[in-house]
Amino acid sequence: LVARMNTLAGGEPLLDVAQVEREIRARDMQLDNPFSKDAQITALRGARTYLGDKLIRTAKPHKMLDPANGPLIAVRLNILTRKT
Repeated sequence: LVARMNTLAGGEPLLDVAQVEREIRARDMQLDNPFSKDAQITALRGARTYLGDKLIRTAKPHKMLDPANGPLIAVRLNILTRKT
């Protein structure tokens, strides 16, 4: 996925494949720890304690590199902001 993203960007590689893999593996390891220091995982677990969020708003935390969760995909975003 990262190699293809670098190809689409053109020029020199913007993302280091090894670095991206290390970051994803580190995030996946945080899921095994119920006292995770990862702020996003902690917030997600906190949100899932409320039944409404658990059923409708948040997905169950899962490992990104688990083959059972399907392949990784890339999404190109165009950020639009407005000053009010």
